[in-house]
Amino acid sequence: MWQPAMVDPATGQRVWAGAGEFSATYGTWTPRFATRRNVVFVFNEGWLGCFDGGSGAQKWKVHIGGDLSRMPRRWVRDGATDAIAIDVLSTEEGTVAVVRTDEYLLLAYDLETGALQWSVTPDSGTYYVVPQVGVLVFLEDAPAELRGARGDVKWAREFESATVSGRHVFAKVRGDVDALVCLDAATGHERWRVEEDSVQDLDEAATGLDQALLTISGSFSQRPWSVSAEASPPKEGLFARLFGRTHGAPLPVKKACLLSTTRVGTRVFVVTDSDAGKHMVTLDAASGRPVAAPVALGNANWVNVRGQGGVAVARCEYDDRVVLQAFGAGGGQLWTRELEDAQEHFCNGADVIVELPRQVAVLDAADGSTRFAYAN
Repeated sequence: MWQPAMVDPATGQRVWAGAGEFSATYGTWTPRFATRRNVVFVFNEGWLGCFDGGSGAQKWKVHIGGDLSRMPRRWVRDGATDAIAIDVLSTEEGTVAVVRTDEYLLLAYDLETGALQWSVTPDSGTYYVVPQVGVLVFLEDAPAELRGARGDVKWAREFESATVSGRHVFAKVRGDVDALVCLDAATGHERWRVEEDSVQDLDEAATGLDQALLTISGSFSQRPWSVSAEASPPKEGLFARLFGRTHGAPLPVKKACLLSTTRVGTRVFVVTDSDAGKHMVTLDAASGRPVAAPVALGNANWVNVRGQGGVAVARCEYDDRVVLQAFGAGGGQLWTRELEDAQEHFCNGADVIVELPRQVAVLDAADGSTRFAYAN
């Protein structure tokens, strides 16, 4: 048996040990932890526990019938600290914990009691939590639904693809001419519409409050497109549309696709992959334009970028090593650090937390030095 514990990242000292107990079968389940607001969620061997973040008191514990899912999409958010598929939604109707299992089952539990409020299986597991509004759920062979905290459907609409930023939905919709639309997530009403038939697909790159840097897949390439809920984006000329291009500046790396992105304040950090290799590109979140020349990341097999507090850190996996590379708001490289077998990382204020085999290391985000490490 084991108990969850809260550790102060500034000192490495234990703040509390939870009263609940979880069984541990080594190699069968990997314990998962997620901090949301003032609560801590702990998952192991099918059981999900919710603890008070201040005292460590267990609020409730439920069996979800499967493994927890991860959401790579969480990393595009400013300040995200993990990829675990747990969100806390508060509306006038109440507060629920929205959880997705590895079988794409979406479950909503009352945050105070743990009582199940509703459940649904989204198409391909796709859903978005809209703060203070509800959950946008994509369903197979049916319109997408905006559900409230207690599961009631507020509105429904057909989308080709969509993303959420703040309290707004940016979506591609079908018609006589395909269009990109911005909707008020609370009502489903359109705020603006731009007809753009060269847009083949819409994937989020990074989101803010009411502005999103979208990844627009055109006829020949991907391009970032910075849009705001406040005003319809301007149209470009016929030549740009004929060649499958969309609004916004092109990436400085030719024929590149976007591999990993994160937003940190007024900057969006984009890892591109092309015939020229992988590069880090730093964009202005408002205009979508590069703020510096792209930085080559070498022959990395895979790159994941996370950020918070003015710093973005890329974990680059090479054939024989793993290297962390940090970048500032100006687009320049701040530091590099080789950490053998680094498996995951995230940024939390002035700290970079790195998951290593059997331990967790906390690095100083300013220079990459190790502040302390503890056994995992």
